[in-house]
Order: sequence, then C-alpha cells, then structure tokens
Amino acid sequence: MLTEARVESRRDEMSTLNWSDVDWFVEDVFARRLRHYVSEVARALGVGPESTMADPATPASAYLALDGRVPGFPDRDLALLWDERHGWSAAVETHSGEDLVIVSYVDPMHGLVPSPRVLARFVAALRAGEHLGRADPSDLCGPDRRHLNNLLAAHYHES
Repeated sequence: MLTEARVESRRDEMSTLNWSDVDWFVEDVFARRLRHYVSEVARALGVGPESTMADPATPASAYLALDGRVPGFPDRDLALLWDERHGWSAAVETHSGEDLVIVSYVDPMHGLVPSPRVLARFVAALRAGEHLGRADPSDLCGPDRRHLNNLLAAHYHES
C-alpha cells in the first residue's frame, strides 16, 4: 500500500531525475529495435549484416543492398530503402553516385513496419518483373516516435 510518505518520496526521486537520461534511454531502445527489425528483414532476404544500414536519427531510415536485379534495370544494383514516413521502397543504384532511383513502394496496406516475409515477397515479385507495390509514396507516419517504437517492439525480442 502506498502511504502518503511513500508518494512524497517518489515525487522527490522524480524531481531529481535527469530527463535527458530518460530521453537517451528511450532513443537507445528505439535504435536497438530498429537495428533488430532491419536484421530480420535482411535475414528474410538472404542478406548479410555487412549489406545493411539502420539510422535511428530523425527521420529514421534503413538501407539494404540486395543481390540480383530487376528486369527494367538489368545493369543496376537493387536496394531496399526504409524511412519512418513512407515505409519500404525498392530502388536501383545509379552509376554516378547520385540518389537512388525508386522503382516501387510497398503497398501501404502492409503498414510502416511490415513483416520480413511481406518484404521478401515484394522483392521476389520485383525480380520476376511483377509490380506489387505503388509508384508513389504514402504518408505512413504515426502520431509520434513512440508509435513507431511500439510497432518495432512487435519484431523485437530481448535475448
């Protein structure tokens, strides 16, 4: 049972809490969850960790270099991109080091954080010349970073 003295003691503890440390902890949890999710996607696509990048800074993003090409761009490497506003897209590398050229976005019905299995089907379809996605991005951003953190939590299991 919480006594009035215990409540007052907790208030004192909370008043001395360094909120920047709390923010740092939340961002660290977010970064681990994002890296874990990107690793799960990479594993589903047969990609090693050396071919992935996850950046938790706002706006969060991810990149996976993929083996194989798509029929419309037979001389360009394929990549999978993710950002916290538009979700996943497939893109091809340019020869000049410019921005990648997006060829398709994952259908928004799969949400901002679709299962790795959905992404594996998306990439397989693109490699086969089928287009399951969309040509234009959708705004999938949730109300705030906590919403995205909760979506990532569904893919994250503490070891």
